Amino acid sequence: MAGLLAGALGIPVAIAVIAGLTFLSGVVVAGVMYETLPNR
Repeated sequence: MAGLLAGALGIPVAIAVIAGLTFLSGVVVAGVMYETLPNR
């Protein structure tokens, strides 16, 4: 994916898009995951 973006739009755009997808993935995981360690 990054290679196709870099070829079509340039390396800075590819880096920005991949960084955005990584950030979005982290936001989704932070919203979906829950703590499994019981409260003490």
